[in-house]
This record gives sequence, C-alpha cells and structure tokens, in this order.
Amino acid sequence: MNFRLLIVACLTHAWSATSYAAVTFSTFGPGGAYDSLNGSIIEGPSSPFPQIIAEQFSPSTSVLLDGVDLAIANSAGTAEIGVSVYADSGGVPGAVLESVGMASFIDGVVTAPFSGNVQLDVGSTYWLAVDTGGANVQMWLDTTPTVFGTQSVSEDDGVSWFSYNTDPFSRAAFVVDGTPVGPADPPDIPLINAGEAWRYFKGLAEPSTGLEWSGQTFSDSTWNFGNGGFGYDTDLATQAGLLSSVGTELSDMRDDGVNQNAYTTLYLRRNFSVVNPFEISELVLELDYDDAFIAYVNAVEVARSSFGTVGLPEPFDGLGADHESTNGAPGHILERYVIDLTNDFPDLLQAGSENVLAIHGLNTSIDDADFVLSQISLGGNVSLAAGADFNGDGYVDATDLSVWATAFGIDNGGDADSDGDSDGKDFIVWQRQFTGSAVVGGVAVPEPASLGLFCAAVLSMQSGRPARRRCQSRLPSCQEQ
Repeated sequence: MNFRLLIVACLTHAWSATSYAAVTFSTFGPGGAYDSLNGSIIEGPSSPFPQIIAEQFSPSTSVLLDGVDLAIANSAGTAEIGVSVYADSGGVPGAVLESVGMASFIDGVVTAPFSGNVQLDVGSTYWLAVDTGGANVQMWLDTTPTVFGTQSVSEDDGVSWFSYNTDPFSRAAFVVDGTPVGPADPPDIPLINAGEAWRYFKGLAEPSTGLEWSGQTFSDSTWNFGNGGFGYDTDLATQAGLLSSVGTELSDMRDDGVNQNAYTTLYLRRNFSVVNPFEISELVLELDYDDAFIAYVNAVEVARSSFGTVGLPEPFDGLGADHESTNGAPGHILERYVIDLTNDFPDLLQAGSENVLAIHGLNTSIDDADFVLSQISLGGNVSLAAGADFNGDGYVDATDLSVWATAFGIDNGGDADSDGDSDGKDFIVWQRQFTGSAVVGGVAVPEPASLGLFCAAVLSMQSGRPARRRCQSRLPSCQEQ
C-alpha cells in the first residue's frame, strides 16, 4: 500500500542544482521547484508499514553517475536515508548498480554523491530508490507543477516490487547528474573481433585439471564450436534485444523443471595472433555479460566482473553476482577492461598464433531467466611512452628522424620506446607520431609507402658503424652481439 500525505495548502520551494558535468534526468519544476508539503512516504523495516519507494527514469545522455539530488523531509525518527540506483528488470527494479547512505540530512534538497564508476546509458531504463532504517519515516517530496510518472514500491526490503502510475499524484522530485561518456577509441591492433566464432564447453563438469583449459597447450578439439554471442532469455520484454547479439543460443542452460542437464557456467576459448608482443603495452577487452565472468590470457587471470576473489578460479557449478547486460540495445556502450601489460602482466603475450583468450561465464542461479556472453572483442594498444620528439622542439617531424638516424645503434638519442637504445622499433614510434611539419636538408620526409625503403637506406648507411644491438632473449632468432 502506498501511503500519501495530502495537504491542501501547497508550499512550493525552488532549488539550484548541484554543479555536475551534466544533468541527464530531472523532475524538478521550473527554477528547481518542488512541493515542500506533499510526497511519497518511506518507512523503515521496523515500522508498522515498511516500504521503499523507487522512481523510474531514462537518461537523456550516457553518463558516469556522479550524484543524485532529491527533495526529502524527515517525518519521524532519525533523518537518514539510503539512495540506490537499480537496473530495470521487466518494469520493476532489478540489480542494484550502486547505493549510498545519507545521515543527519536537513529537510530540503539532499545531495547523494556517487562514485562516478557506474555508467548509465541513453535509452535504457533505471530506477532511483530511497529507503530508511529502523522505524524512521521520511517523505520524498513531489515535484511541482504536477508531473505523472512510474513508481515502484517494495514492502519486503527490496525482495519484490510492485509498479504503478502515480496519476493523480505527482512524481517525486529528483535530478540525476553525471559525466558524459561516449564510445572509446578502438585499440591500435585488433586481435579478436566481436561476433567471431569460439570453442565452448558447457559447465556440466570441470573442463580440465586446474586452469589447463585456459592455456595454450590445452587441446579443445572435443569442445563445441559456435558463432560468437552465447546465451538465452526467457523474459519476453528483453528477449528480442538480448538474442540479437547471440550467435549460439543456449536453450538447455536453464533448469525449467524439465531439463535435467542444466548448468550455471560456460567456458569459452579462442586463439589470437600477435606479431610483436613487445610493442603492445596494454590489452583492451570489451564484452556484454549477464551475470558474471572471469577472463584469462594464456592461463593468467587478467579481468573479472565484480564478484568472487581475484586470482581464485570458480568451479564448474559456481554462481556469479547479479549484473544486467545491455540486452542488445543499439548505441549502448559495452563494458571495457584495460589490461596493463607493462606493469601488471609483463611477458604475458607470445609471438605467433598460439595466444589464447579464455572466458568463464557464470549465471546467478540454475533457473535464472537469462544469461549472456556476447560482443566480445580484444585489442592491443601500442606503447608510445617516451615519444619521438628527439630534439625537444615540441613537434614530431623530419628533424627528429635525423636525430634518430644519427643515434641508430650508437646511443639512446633516438629512443622513443624507453628500452634504452635507438633501433627499428623507435622508428615505428616516430612513424606513428609523425606530424609532417618539417623537412631534412630541404627534402620532405618520405610518404608511408616508401618509409620501408627509407629505413633500409638508413640501415645501409649505418653498416660501417660499430654495432651495439640490444638482444631480446625471448626471440628465438636473437643472438648476443
């Protein structure tokens, strides 16, 4: 039952928004107006009529959630509230994305600061919920003039929800702020593209001893082979969207009371090639998932969703923490994990085609309504740490190439990648950063098509110099000079 406090005399207040990068949703009236006397009652779990109130909203632009401002008044007990943002689950609040607590607030507009780590996507539906503790009673004040919307109420501490239209009452006053986000730049080197086929193993038993299944020497020839995007969805509200990103439907994964071979986890493997492992400073993993995953490269854990213990593998019948996917909605930004190879995982990659990305996907229960691992891609970024401005004039141009040529094989005057010497890898860095703003001796720097010939000519010119070659022992062809 949704208790309302109705007072005939309506006092309108106005408020100025907290300054964040962008307001992505607001119900406040003109000039920040809200009704200081009427609102939705929120009661703690020890009160006679406990209830949490949630308001539905859809962001006008994709943001990282920075804060929420809401009009609130303490009606009885201690002035404390919890403010939570939920994903939508078929028209009611679903998974909790983030929660913050506010203690000893003063009646009026209360600002709840969020971490800035939760991304809210344009076009998606979310819920803003307010609860309180003990026998406290709070009132989430209405906006004014009257605006109708969708609310949801829970009388069992968020276990179940009932949604309804607020008509004839106004919806609650709140504003959602965040830092705008957009699609990130693609990695320098694509290694695995979204939609490519994978080997997969259903979690009916352990796929191997320990983490052998995620390594390079493991034979996956007996595993199934399927198009990228793995999952199922029994919710008609999201089914079409989620399955639009699924190339291999797992119709036997869920325990529906009839299926005797249901499973909670799925194992994926795919090889990828690396030409020069030393030039890649970081890997970029993107994917859509529901509910959890652990990612391995060459049998080393490199990323996982927010569950479990980092470095501790999960069993074949393990369970993940609740997480909602994008449900295949167009324009939604996938979750991205940047893996620092230089500092965290040196020597992880190997030259050749035997590198392996392996993923263990987990559901929250054997009878969960959906599961997905889709739109998986992996790329590498090239290190440009030191930069190729060898003469320090603020430009990467042809004069820097002259410095590099002079230093080649002699000293570190042309060292662009911080490896201690001037060699061909530094030339590659110069080529990537070249601005084309200068010439050497009145001769323009070669176009990219002839850079290889130019480099060969420079190497030829260096043939008479005493060579000091930095030997990379990880390369089979390397011999100490």
